[in-house]
Amino acid sequence: MKKFAIFGSVLLLHLSGCAFKSPEENNAQGSVGDPKEVKPFATHAPALETPVLGPWQGTVPCADCPGINYQLTLQKDRTYEESSEYLEKGTKPFLEKGTWLITQDSVVVLTKPVGQSQFRFSRGNLFMLDQQGQPITSTLAEKYRLSRPGAGNGKGSALETKRKQGIDFVAMGNNSAWILEVDLDKSITFSSPNEKIKLIGTEPSEQKLANGKATVFRAKSEAGTLTVRLTNQPCTDKKSGKQLPYSVVVTANAMDYNGCGKYLADENLNGSWALTGINGKPVNPEGLSKGAPTLQITLDSKQAAGNGGCNRYSGAVEAKGDQVIFGMMASTRMACPGAAMTLENDYLKLLSGNTFTYELEGPVLRLKTKEQTALVYRKAD
Repeated sequence: MKKFAIFGSVLLLHLSGCAFKSPEENNAQGSVGDPKEVKPFATHAPALETPVLGPWQGTVPCADCPGINYQLTLQKDRTYEESSEYLEKGTKPFLEKGTWLITQDSVVVLTKPVGQSQFRFSRGNLFMLDQQGQPITSTLAEKYRLSRPGAGNGKGSALETKRKQGIDFVAMGNNSAWILEVDLDKSITFSSPNEKIKLIGTEPSEQKLANGKATVFRAKSEAGTLTVRLTNQPCTDKKSGKQLPYSVVVTANAMDYNGCGKYLADENLNGSWALTGINGKPVNPEGLSKGAPTLQITLDSKQAAGNGGCNRYSGAVEAKGDQVIFGMMASTRMACPGAAMTLENDYLKLLSGNTFTYELEGPVLRLKTKEQTALVYRKAD
């Protein structure tokens, strides 16, 4: 069991819930050895922070339990929240808060009450580093990876099934176990098993409020009008600790129910993409000094970012059903040789502030307007 000790020195050495081996035993196994103080990083790279914002999770090795359910949320104000739950221990999750930064080398550094933890952002995942800031190279290295919630787990599969059934939006209660499913073409279904309530409203309507920060759905049910108000404000689900993009208030039977929700979209949109075509023309990365433009999509935090071929850019993105909506993209202002600059200007003008119908076919993503296939990407390694 000596090989399971790495996580103790990397992240949770100060906890007593797991039986980690001593430094001497670790050294005998060629692991990271005695924890050493990590020198603070002097600078934060704001241009690189967008792809890592939001929730992350993974089950990492534990010496005397099946694993540690680890959840990490990186906030835009550069604070973080983490939760470590020792499986089959019967104890409450250990919660911790602190500050974080990301370096030019795409290393995320968590500053803790004692010491630091480090992760490298690569291929759309966070990989834990050892106490010296080096990749973990043991046979368990792959288990020290954090991914986005819903990527490859049962819950994600269940939501994907609902999406394929036509459900556009889902929400759940924070103080009571209610569930909401919105199919804008057919119905709104609200159920609260504890209160033995199930309402199905038909002919749903959607109203965008004037400030643009809220949406109201209404549908007629046997008990009267079923009203759902979405506010574009992140909401933390108290049961799971996960952050969802919308705060939700459901009004049913003259009662208000508060909770959190999200639009459903194909989770395969998440990750890094490389541009291969624009307005029907292929993109040749060999003639560009920084390669083809890239796009990083993170649906949970509604963030898009990438390199336009010359400058870094970032902005908002949201997927609803088969549509993906991009906000206005902001970019750095560095000048580049002619071909790269021309492509970047055309690319960002097309992407910024527009709504596309998307198609996913294996590693290929197509963004379409009513007239044509505007942008074609290939999944980056």
